[in-house]
Amino acid sequence: MMRAVGEMPEWPNGTDSKSVVPSPVPRVRIPISPPLHRKSPVAEKLRGFFVFRGCSSNARLQIKDDANAQCLTQKIRQAPYLNTHKARAINGVVVTMILVVEGISASGKTTWCAKHGGQQVVPENGRFEDVPDRKRDPVGTATFWAERNVERWQKALAMEHVSSWALCDSDPLKLHYIWCLWQIGEASERDWQFELDATRETFAQGRIGFADCYIVGSIDPQLARERAKADTTRRRSGFELHVRLQQTLLTWYSAMDAVLPGRVQFGFPAEMPALKNLDERYAVAVFDRMIASLPRPADIS
Repeated sequence: MMRAVGEMPEWPNGTDSKSVVPSPVPRVRIPISPPLHRKSPVAEKLRGFFVFRGCSSNARLQIKDDANAQCLTQKIRQAPYLNTHKARAINGVVVTMILVVEGISASGKTTWCAKHGGQQVVPENGRFEDVPDRKRDPVGTATFWAERNVERWQKALAMEHVSSWALCDSDPLKLHYIWCLWQIGEASERDWQFELDATRETFAQGRIGFADCYIVGSIDPQLARERAKADTTRRRSGFELHVRLQQTLLTWYSAMDAVLPGRVQFGFPAEMPALKNLDERYAVAVFDRMIASLPRPADIS
């Protein structure tokens, strides 16, 4: 414990002229000053609970005072945990992970997420109102979708911080969608470029990044149609468009696998992958290399 320079000891170590207490008989206890850097008791309890890695400063969760710490404590108590997939530590470091599951409509990704993720699943975005018109306002549209992607990524980060892992039903970094549309002639190169610019800006700001693991499923188009027809619980507007996007979606994640080896797994596994820490979550250079490696529409077979 630190005390100010010149602080009197807690017990006299010599004769005190005022109390006249000889050093061998310490009967008078002199209260000491509080530590120079008093820490919040609640924050101290939470210290070490989280291990933050790879996040930009504005994405890190910080405990600034008792009020914030108390609120965070309450969230931790209320957080859902799955006993079958708890956090583990490697060399004393808590391992955390964001996992993404991708695939076209009716490929089985949502079913897989529900089976293996439980309450750790970050669901897909629903329908939005007041979406800008891409033809009238391409820049506004690109910014709108880039911000929606950031919101999902922040939800995944919050889940990861509290529960050590999060499972995203579809990629928060959904830049692949406009790229895939461009490849099949359903969007222009200008649309792709606007959304790329908006997304790269959020990536460079550390507001969105790469997940630690990607599971990408594929399905026979006819089987997907049969599944979609049999499932009366969900609306699948634009289903045939999604079927056409499957090959380009696989191309996108093959490009990601090339710049981030071992991070992409094709096909739905029987079990959840083990938690693992990976670097380059916010590596803009890796993002740029991946984009540069993507083929143009004429190169897609």
